[in-house]
Amino acid sequence: MDEEWIKTAKENIRYGFVEFLLLKMLSERDMYGHEMKAALFERTEGQFQLNEALYAPLYKMAKMGLITSHREKAGEKRTRLYYHLEDSGREYLAFGMDEISGVYDGVMNLLYGDDEEGEHA
Repeated sequence: MDEEWIKTAKENIRYGFVEFLLLKMLSERDMYGHEMKAALFERTEGQFQLNEALYAPLYKMAKMGLITSHREKAGEKRTRLYYHLEDSGREYLAFGMDEISGVYDGVMNLLYGDDEEGEHA
């Protein structure tokens, strides 16, 4: 298989999920960027490995008013930028989770159809 199209396919499949996964983690507690990257990688069993690509969806969600940020001291001289989920972000997340569920069911039906027991393969 061509490595370039494998990379492209993986990015295309995962792209739409990133915002909702970040919002889900922020629904549990405020987090800073590096912490989100590590948690996303761990909690998705390595399916999402973001580096600088993490910040574009965060900036977009902040511009939409879904999240806000605040700085906290981390040691004597360093500060960390923590992200916080706003009520509008909770609404957006709930809507997105419903949409993802419906889309997933439809995609699985198209790709695999129903097996003999009436469940997806």
